[in-house]
Amino acid sequence: KIVLIEALNRFPLLWGAWLELNLMLKKEDQDLIKTNISNHWVKNFYLSSYYIQVQQENDSVTLNGALRKYFPDSLYILNQIGHACYLNQSFNVALDIFKRLINLDPYRYESMDLYSNILYIQENYGELAYLAYRTFKCDKYRPETC
Repeated sequence: KIVLIEALNRFPLLWGAWLELNLMLKKEDQDLIKTNISNHWVKNFYLSSYYIQVQQENDSVTLNGALRKYFPDSLYILNQIGHACYLNQSFNVALDIFKRLINLDPYRYESMDLYSNILYIQENYGELAYLAYRTFKCDKYRPETC
């Protein structure tokens, strides 16, 4: 952990180190990140992902909302907000976000499993069938479309 923290203080854009650190940390290690890693905008991206992992969805939504001010066109941030809303069982909000993501990027496959789960939960079988058709039509050999 200490080596990764030192590496991130020197090279904060090293996303692989953030991901490795994420695998090592537990929920009680939160303060280790907040106090020992210098502030950088990438740290906020990491924390928003970490909050989803430890089921602090509201913190993730708040942090991603702040990040959207600096990266208003980021589909990644919008996806993170949708993912957090899904985990928080705010299905209507998450549904709107995923629809917006599809409108912005119609060939998107990332997190479409969450979108399909929401459609299934809400018994919106017509839209679910259209999602399956659209993804299959775009690329029928991807694992996500099987």
